[in-house]
Amino acid sequence: MTDIELLELAAKSAKYKLVPNIKEGYPLWIVGLGIWNPLQDDGTALRLLINLRMDLFTTKHGVDVMTTENRVFFEEITDLQDVYMATRRVIVRAAAEIGKGMKV
Repeated sequence: MTDIELLELAAKSAKYKLVPNIKEGYPLWIVGLGIWNPLQDDGTALRLLINLRMDLFTTKHGVDVMTTENRVFFEEITDLQDVYMATRRVIVRAAAEIGKGMKV
């Protein structure tokens, strides 16, 4: 799945209406008055994690996200230099899986 597909499904899981805006060669999504991209922004990823009631666990080898409500589990393996990126990505992957299972 591409990053764009992940973000679209993650937004669906959070019930956000996205407005795409192509700028400088990459897509931006506008939610309300701000840009929404939890793959790049820690605060946005954290809000997504909380809104979807996910549990986050760090391990020696990576980051795990789990939801009991939707029975979703994802793991992202990383080294310590990439732990923040891995954390954002695993949150978005789990949210996208939830979004994939939702009806329109």
